[in-house]
Formats: sequence, structure tokens, C-alpha cells
Amino acid sequence: MMPLDELKNCLRYEPDTGRFIWASAITKSVKKCLIGQEAGVLHHSGYVYIKIMGKKYAAHRLAWFFVHGEFPQGFLDHINRNKSDNRISNLRKATRSQNSANMRGRSNTGFKGVQKTQGKYTARIRYNYKLRHIGVYATAEEASEAYQKEAKKLFGDFAGAFSH
Repeated sequence: MMPLDELKNCLRYEPDTGRFIWASAITKSVKKCLIGQEAGVLHHSGYVYIKIMGKKYAAHRLAWFFVHGEFPQGFLDHINRNKSDNRISNLRKATRSQNSANMRGRSNTGFKGVQKTQGKYTARIRYNYKLRHIGVYATAEEASEAYQKEAKKLFGDFAGAFSH
């Protein structure tokens, strides 16, 4: 990682929008015609990446570096789950479990942590790398409510809202 002062000569960060703007043409990849233009490319993963001196950086990690003066070593969580929203107010340090807790769910019911099996709805949650059984319910909504209660207990503010 380049020193923060060099990075700030190259890019300008707007904390209220999460956007980066090219500030100078200190590298061959940043031509003078790009100065004042938004930096970064939206990747198919949903994250914004910025290439500086031949190295690709995730914009949310650069935002953290700009504001806090340290390049994050662990996970950064996008609070609103929008991977391209790099406003500093939308970013927080997280453990792997906390980051996963705030992700959208993928299930056959549309509710995170809820699976339909044999006409009933099973709620399960992953915590500390283990899948925990919460219970079996008559409706997907009841199972989702149980999941959300357990998620809030285990993950606090990282639990988010888990309906559809």
C-alpha cells in the first residue's frame, strides 16, 4: 500500500457520497484528461475497484484508509448491504461472522435462515462456523421471526433485517 499522503495526492475522497475523484496524474494509468473524473470500476461482484500504479484496490478499503489512516486488516461490512455504497458512515469493521450475518440470505423461501422441508419451515443459523438449529415452524414468517430474534441475540447490530 502506498503511503496515505501519496494516495491523497492521487485521489480525493468524498465521505458523504463514497466517491473517489482523480486529483492528479501521478501514474501512467491516470492521464491528465481523467483529473476531476470519478475513479473506479463497478465489478460484477458489486464492489468498486480502483487501480493505482498497477494494483487493484477495493474502494471501501481505500475509504477506510483515507478517513482512519490505517488500511483495514480484517473485514469491513457495508451496513446497508450495498457493496458499492462506500460512504464512511456505511462502513464498519467486522469479524467474518458479523460480516456474514449482515449478508442477504439465499433460501427456497425468500427468508434468510429458513428452509421449507416436508411442508414445515426450519430455521437455522450459522455461528462460529457451526450451523445451529433454531426450530421448526408452521409458516415461513414464524421461522423468519425466530431466525431474526436469534440473529439479533448472536450478532447485535450486525443482524440487520432479514425479510425477503
